[in-house]
Amino acid sequence: MQRSLILDYLTHNAYADTARAFSDESRVRHLDADGDDVARPDEEADSGKLSEELLAQAQLRQEVQQYILSGKVDGAIARLNEHFPAVLDRASPDQPPTVESVPGKPPPPIRSIVPYTVDPARLFLELRILAFIEASRTIPLTPAIPTHASTSISEPDTASDAIPTPTSANGKNADAHLMTLLNHVYELGKLAKELPDVDDRVEYEEELARVSLLLAHKVPETSPVARYLKQERREEVAKQIECAMLYRAGLSPVSKLEICARQTCAVWGYMADHKYQLPPNAKIPDGLRLPTPRRPRDIDDNEVKHLLHMVK
Repeated sequence: MQRSLILDYLTHNAYADTARAFSDESRVRHLDADGDDVARPDEEADSGKLSEELLAQAQLRQEVQQYILSGKVDGAIARLNEHFPAVLDRASPDQPPTVESVPGKPPPPIRSIVPYTVDPARLFLELRILAFIEASRTIPLTPAIPTHASTSISEPDTASDAIPTPTSANGKNADAHLMTLLNHVYELGKLAKELPDVDDRVEYEEELARVSLLLAHKVPETSPVARYLKQERREEVAKQIECAMLYRAGLSPVSKLEICARQTCAVWGYMADHKYQLPPNAKIPDGLRLPTPRRPRDIDDNEVKHLLHMVK
């Protein structure tokens, strides 16, 4: 059980090399009297072996993540269209493909636990907004690449439509760059209007109105809208795309370990709120105890005066 949880966590988070090494080192070995490994039947060996297909897919997901975290949006889109076409395909069904339960492969995802949108139109718009943000930079951002990312990335040939960066030495180039950015904003507006859901259209039109303020500043990194240029924006988009890649591949967007943690917190919270008492002979692991329920308390006059003074 523990081995399965660890392997699922590693593959879910695209630690492909670590998952492969852990799978090999943690498998149950049968030894003969001399301490040598005994060959096992194929069925028994495969039951504890991690799917190579799953590992290869994790490697591809890791590659897409690195493109996004490095701000190379065109490269990410090219990889998605090549390896995960359903993520950005508007013709993709709402439900993921059915995946047969096989050893080393997790069960299909539960739609109710998907933490982000998997709508291809919204995801493509998110990526194009990020591409506009990256093109608006005047100060390069050093990406916070996770330590497990060993894949070297380079912009593919399909990224030739990337917006050129402005140059202070040539005013014409700067003007051309600004015009290209304006055209990009127009493209984003069209994509937002094409969203089928009315609420989504309103949400993204408001978002575009805020993001387009980057054009009003020569150095947007020092402007009131500089938050859009931080690494956190890349990470947020990367999480959405990662969720969609897992979902469209028929995998759970949430790891088994996180689901277990959620269930444990919910059960223990319910027991604490209802003052559930475990039987005396219940076997509780060392170090565990029911959380203490939070009880509302009255606020005295001195505290009220202090709060009013702080407000003033």
